[in-house]
Amino acid sequence: MGILNVTPDSFADGGLHMEAGAAEAAREVAVAQSVSTGETIQTDDRSRAALQLGDSVSLRLDHGTIVKVAAANELVLTAGAVYVDSQAQNPQELTIRTDAGSVRHVGTQYEVRTHADDMVVSVREGRVMIANAAGTSSGVAGELIRVTPRGQIVRSTVAAHDPHWQWAAHTAPQFDINDHTLAVFLEWVGRETGRKVVYSSSAAQSAASELKLRGSIAGLDPDTALSAVLSTTQLHRYQTKDELIGIALAAD
Repeated sequence: MGILNVTPDSFADGGLHMEAGAAEAAREVAVAQSVSTGETIQTDDRSRAALQLGDSVSLRLDHGTIVKVAAANELVLTAGAVYVDSQAQNPQELTIRTDAGSVRHVGTQYEVRTHADDMVVSVREGRVMIANAAGTSSGVAGELIRVTPRGQIVRSTVAAHDPHWQWAAHTAPQFDINDHTLAVFLEWVGRETGRKVVYSSSAAQSAASELKLRGSIAGLDPDTALSAVLSTTQLHRYQTKDELIGIALAAD
């Protein structure tokens, strides 16, 4: 039974490979294929991939990532990085294990990356629980937490809109704009880029909430898609702080 599903339009220039065991040769994974318990998936140095766990958890794999599906709610990361976006109120449980410890989410966006023998957990939104040789601790939005195999923890900061997250935004599952309002699309862009959408006026907000979109943003990263979509409307971006997306009517 499949646990993860490979999201369409999820690959960069390289390939995604999978193997079921040491005795089997690695094979390429096709878009929309499922990945089952016991299988290992791997990206190369040119590829990234997006996968879906259940209905509520989006996973992105960075370049050079090796991750095994140990159980329906457990991944083992031995190289590279996994980005997790679990925005539902009751997301499916998931634990990511590395040599240095494990991470469990509490409804959030975060990244788990292996670095030598260390585990680095970056929390973009919400909260995670980290278990290692020293016990259990938590991480909150804005924290970057380095964990060593001996249990040492070093904390620093990373903003939600920091370039640190760009690779995950560029690997986001395709958003179908058809029949969605501009406001819904803007919220998607905001979530993927770690920025808050603000409007110059109530009239601008109402216009975005009422305007239904048509067309496609296939192949575009969130920022490029934002520019393309706004160019077809009566709204535009205005200059704001880096952590905001300012939207105004042409007359504003």
